[in-house]
Amino acid sequence: MSQSALEEIVSLVKSRSGNPVAYAGTIDYSAYDDFSILIAAIECKEFGWETGGLEVAEQMFKHLLSKNPDYAAAFYELAVVHRYQRRLREALTCAVQASCKAPDNVSYAVFLAHMFYANGCWDEGNAALDRIAPTNPHDRAQIAAMRGFGDYLKEFPRERARYITDAIRQRHYWMSVEEVAQAIKSAIRSQQGFALVRLGDGEGTFARVNPEDERRFADLYGYCRRFWVKFLLGESFDPTWTGYEALTAHLMPFVEQADILGVAYWDWLDYEYSIAAERTIPCLLNINRYVLENINCITLCNQDVHLQLHRTGMLAEIMRELQSVSVISCLEGLDARVKEMFGVKNVDIIRIPSENHAPHLANIVNRSSVSHFPKVFWEVMHSLARPHDGKVFLIAAGTFGKYYACVIKKHGGIALDMGSIVDGWMKLASRPFYASAFGIEDTNKSGEMSDSDK
Repeated sequence: MSQSALEEIVSLVKSRSGNPVAYAGTIDYSAYDDFSILIAAIECKEFGWETGGLEVAEQMFKHLLSKNPDYAAAFYELAVVHRYQRRLREALTCAVQASCKAPDNVSYAVFLAHMFYANGCWDEGNAALDRIAPTNPHDRAQIAAMRGFGDYLKEFPRERARYITDAIRQRHYWMSVEEVAQAIKSAIRSQQGFALVRLGDGEGTFARVNPEDERRFADLYGYCRRFWVKFLLGESFDPTWTGYEALTAHLMPFVEQADILGVAYWDWLDYEYSIAAERTIPCLLNINRYVLENINCITLCNQDVHLQLHRTGMLAEIMRELQSVSVISCLEGLDARVKEMFGVKNVDIIRIPSENHAPHLANIVNRSSVSHFPKVFWEVMHSLARPHDGKVFLIAAGTFGKYYACVIKKHGGIALDMGSIVDGWMKLASRPFYASAFGIEDTNKSGEMSDSDK
């Protein structure tokens, strides 16, 4: 059975093939009902960040509105597209239309407040939230978190975020990728304990800057932390009784043990401000705020230093000096891949469960029967608490990997936080830009792929 034009356009976007933007302009949409077009456009919006999916979705939502100017869902989805294309004023205009045409839709109203805040309209954003009559705890939490984001964005506008990010570079030593590579080589040659740890928005979720800040933005931070737990560990995971909440409460003091700490750099933060990312802005900026307020002396580098090491060939140069290496990852076959790529003679792997609840890993990873935390995490921590005598570890274990790295260093090993770059080595597009960065041609064919990790 041949595909319909809507199925074909979605397939082109997902498979990163052809020219979906041009093809979308040739479709006779009159052959389809409005809801089918809406769903296809949403799929293009969600899956096609690298391949014109946002542009395709924009065409389709505008077509729907040309037919039906009262279609609230199309206005809302077009507002989301504008937002991700960094057109926040246009996003606000469409969000106003969506909320006016569906005044009882809580999600539309919260997004309207979001876009008011994104455009610096603080009173209007608060008024939009005040008009909502929540009927359940989820809606109340969503409203409180968005109000908290408005307060956060007003307290920490783009200019202040830039100042904080510049200030940590001036207060602490900031290494270039060349200096990081040299530091790693020196540690390997001297067989001294060493840890390179990178902190992203996941880790920033648990950065507690100070008690007053925690109280002031409790609703926003609570939302971010609940999101992250559900995102990685699943709906049913209880962070309290498992000890996860207590563990992550001390993440930042723990990673201060690292020799080099990768933190959020301005280009990344600037992008998040350009789309008014309600979770990523506070999570990234709080890392830098924590470093500025709570750490007297530490060596820093860009959080994406693992990609820089890979792209420049410096990582390959480091690996060629090794006779053996250990890898901590969920990826079956990664040990063989490391041998093939870098010519390392002996590679052993410590297998961990994948973060298989994360939506960005859907259809890319196989579901694990056990959770990474708590049992496996503590087993791995115990196994690493022994002398390593300068042994090198490549770590791809998400937030848990930051703890592993510091324990390895403490016991004389060399821990390199490689994160999701190993997915690229295994041709798994677990990040939007990995398809182009690692030459991954068709990530839609993912049924036979193995586990992945952050």
